[in-house]
Amino acid sequence: MKTPAQHCAIRSYLAAIANAYETEMRADSVYLWILPMFHACGWTYPWAITASFATQITLRTVDPAQIWYHLLRSGVTHYCAAPTVQISLLNAKEAQPVPRKVTTIIAGSAPTAQLIGDLETKGILPTYGPFTKAYVQPSWTTLSLEDRARKLARQGFGFLTSDPVRVVYQPKEGEEDLDTELVDVPKDGKTIGEIVTRGNITMKEYFQDPEATRKAFQGGYFHSGDLAVVHPDGYVAVQDRSKDIIISGGEVGESVTLTINFP
Repeated sequence: MKTPAQHCAIRSYLAAIANAYETEMRADSVYLWILPMFHACGWTYPWAITASFATQITLRTVDPAQIWYHLLRSGVTHYCAAPTVQISLLNAKEAQPVPRKVTTIIAGSAPTAQLIGDLETKGILPTYGPFTKAYVQPSWTTLSLEDRARKLARQGFGFLTSDPVRVVYQPKEGEEDLDTELVDVPKDGKTIGEIVTRGNITMKEYFQDPEATRKAFQGGYFHSGDLAVVHPDGYVAVQDRSKDIIISGGEVGESVTLTINFP
């Protein structure tokens, strides 16, 4: 997997096993390849699908018409796609409710509650990942589609093969390279911090680059660069990327929120 700085990340096979388990992939599952396999190792699904003995359907290009053909006629049960691709599928003229339960894994950027709700109206159940999951609570079944989608749009909790996901205060200026103690933000749904992770779903190290590995794992956790809040119920919700935060007139704004709410 290549990062913007052209580091090679070494992954663990346990990450693939975790993704297969968390998405309930089985031998009778049918996975449709929409996500390119070279995007972050296909989010580990080349191995997750194989380990599950599931069927794989490949496409030469991201064509909404072809994708809907397979969703409706080929028994597809799983696929991965970023929010922008999901939106293009929903806007396709072929879009209609699917005849069976389909699980889609969304990553690359945070999905909106609107997107989650629109997918659910087509019978497609979104799972945000591939590290965290908004595990559905029994009480959510009585909520309206809009309220349930709002809760599902949060990133939730870490997978079983990870330590609990933490949201910590960002280091002060000049302390970015220090191995200082990580301090969690309060669970108030307001205080923004950085998501840090640790566990078998996280990469092991950068290949032959111990210095980059040390910086990425300050305090013993991988620093994602994602800014988030923690709600009182413990669910994590991404607000932005640290490099995308916008400061205007002394006010801090999240680019995700500003884009969604733009007239």
